[in-house]
Amino acid sequence: MMHKVRHKNDPSHLLLRGQRSYYLRRIPKDVASHYPASRLCFSLHTKSYKAALRNAQALSQKLDDYWL
Repeated sequence: MMHKVRHKNDPSHLLLRGQRSYYLRRIPKDVASHYPASRLCFSLHTKSYKAALRNAQALSQKLDDYWL
């Protein structure tokens, strides 16, 4: 299956490198002072594109709710 590489404005925040999938997201400026870095990046621990996309969407929703 062909997987896409993350584009600059990809709303899924999913980054694919080979067989690994990562969640990559900038931290909004209004909450950035509470974090030591300017972005979040971590492995989603799956090789399945569908599972990675589902996990990334769920994480995005949780972060949006938390940051509100």
